Amino acid sequence: MKYNENGDLVGFKEPIIHTMNKNESVLGDDTYFYDLAHRGNAILMGDSDGDIQMASGLKNPGAVLKIGFLDTNVR
Repeated sequence: MKYNENGDLVGFKEPIIHTMNKNESVLGDDTYFYDLAHRGNAILMGDSDGDIQMASGLKNPGAVLKIGFLDTNVR
């Protein structure tokens, strides 16, 4: 998100990340991810079917632990 000097939301940065494209490929050339590139394991947590694919795009993934949250009323 983009904020002005008063802290008000004024827009969104590209790319917009949403439920169906949350994976490493939309993060681009962020230095944070270069610093962690040597790590091969991931923990994914989410509450929608799209969250299952968040590890897509990882280079040399090792263990990937996927945790799903049930987000409905169950009786």
